[in-house]
Amino acid sequence: MTPETRLVCAYVMTSDSGHAPNPFHGTCTLAICTPNHQRSRSKPGDWILGLAGSPLRSKLGTPHIWRLLYAMHVDTRLELDSYYTADRFASKRPKLSGSLEEQCGDNFYRLDREGKLFHTGETTQHQAAPPGEGIEKQDMDANRVFVGERFWYWGRNAQALPRGVQWAEKLISAFISSARGIRNVYDDGKDVEMRWSASDLAAFTVWLPPVGGVLGLPIEWRQNNQEASLAARCSPTSPRNCTDTQDVRGATVLAAKNRKMC
Repeated sequence: MTPETRLVCAYVMTSDSGHAPNPFHGTCTLAICTPNHQRSRSKPGDWILGLAGSPLRSKLGTPHIWRLLYAMHVDTRLELDSYYTADRFASKRPKLSGSLEEQCGDNFYRLDREGKLFHTGETTQHQAAPPGEGIEKQDMDANRVFVGERFWYWGRNAQALPRGVQWAEKLISAFISSARGIRNVYDDGKDVEMRWSASDLAAFTVWLPPVGGVLGLPIEWRQNNQEASLAARCSPTSPRNCTDTQDVRGATVLAAKNRKMC
């Protein structure tokens, strides 16, 4: 039985390169960056929402329109080493010579023989110098991975939030004054005027398309002929089909370029 929703955690994304969240290989995962660094207390049954920040909205050509880039229902919460050693998430380990989906793996922390977390070096993402400092340390100190089997990832098809609708207006108002950090827009048992009510949560879930999955490609994937062909298959009318078995080798390798992408 799915746990009852207690929390809806929302935040504004400044980057969308397929790493955080990582919506590929059948699950949506958050192993690095926000909301992990903010130590979100999200648990199975809760929701995590990622809004497109101003730089991403500008890349989409609509800087003044608030958009939802993804929504995930949290089914599992793990620690980093459990994530790395679980067979079901082996496909989430990065492969820099693989397809773009494989390059975007977010599963690269594990325990050493002394029981300390370390970066495996399978990707340049979040590697710090010296090791274990900076953004690496933030990832490891937070030490939490959120996994969603039910998710809607739109990427460059990020959905405009409907204006004049209470749940959407409350979501936008949470970030008008500052787009940094996380907001628990629904926190069961805490009645705050501008926080979602149970009816707002219900209205939001009704607004979501009946079929989820990967409904668009990451905004920051550079367009080329192979990726353009892939994008043509990736839309709200062809969910989950935009990444399966499609090889996009030869496209720009983002991992080395965007070392810090949060």
